[in-house]
Amino acid sequence: MSFRVVLTVRDLPDVPGWVREQLAESGIDFAARNCKSADDFLALAAEADAVWTMGVNSVITPETLAKLPRCKAVMRSGSGVDGLPVEAATRLGIWVANTPESIAESVADHAIALLFAVVRQIPFYDAAVRRNEWFTHGTARIRWHLSGQTLGLVGFGQIARHVAAKLVG
Repeated sequence: MSFRVVLTVRDLPDVPGWVREQLAESGIDFAARNCKSADDFLALAAEADAVWTMGVNSVITPETLAKLPRCKAVMRSGSGVDGLPVEAATRLGIWVANTPESIAESVADHAIALLFAVVRQIPFYDAAVRRNEWFTHGTARIRWHLSGQTLGLVGFGQIARHVAAKLVG
């Protein structure tokens, strides 16, 4: 029996063709499905050696893991494992892993976008335009510029490192 990996997520994205191809070339049997219930998940993962998920997933529970006799790993794409039953998995001899670097750059991009939104006061001016109050009395505000400013980062993990590299100027 070949090594089987299953992917289950709440809103299943299209799995890129290259992912399926590389897994197949490595002799890995791969299946992906949006599982909305424990029964859906067990039907998909009953013979899985590894379970892969993205984000919060309510079907991977201590009860469902106990019904996966071949499963030796649960991997979450993204940061954190708080949505996974880590203690139950550990008791069952199942490794739990995540991939925090996989989202670090996109989170850094979003942090920078929010920084620009604050500096340029985009939410304020967006609301003013929608109220048809552009350049009316009371909408003039101080405009800040980023040039010459210093950005402080609390902590210096992967996300902060990406932010610093992008904003080095």
